[in-house]
Amino acid sequence: MRAAIVENGVVTNVIIIDAPEDFPEAIVNEDAQIGWAYNGTDFLPPPGNPLFYTFDNLTKQWIFNQALSDAYAIVQAHEADMTTTLAQAKADAFVQNFINMTFAEAGSYIDTNVTDLNSAKAVLKKLTLMMLYFAKQKFK
Repeated sequence: MRAAIVENGVVTNVIIIDAPEDFPEAIVNEDAQIGWAYNGTDFLPPPGNPLFYTFDNLTKQWIFNQALSDAYAIVQAHEADMTTTLAQAKADAFVQNFINMTFAEAGSYIDTNVTDLNSAKAVLKKLTLMMLYFAKQKFK
């Protein structure tokens, strides 16, 4: 008779035995094949096998495909957002000048150009644009 050796819920070997007592760890089953799953009761063929396509498995596959599709759409949206943010940063004269400044020059720029609330807001918006780009790269 055929019997399956199961490790961590997966058939790792199929052997021929005379009696179940000869190999107590083996599970007697005439259909199981290497790579099949074992849930403690039934042996299940892997995806791609025609026997795999039951209603439950097709439903699970559809849900997985939807989740994968949604994840792909999120990644595309993120990439588009990153491209837009980078384009805005590259097109901004302040950003281009700022990235070439030394620390002392940046401090001098702030001392000279930030004189009231409106000028502080303007510089803060430009710095936010740069930080937003880097934050999206590092934290998403």
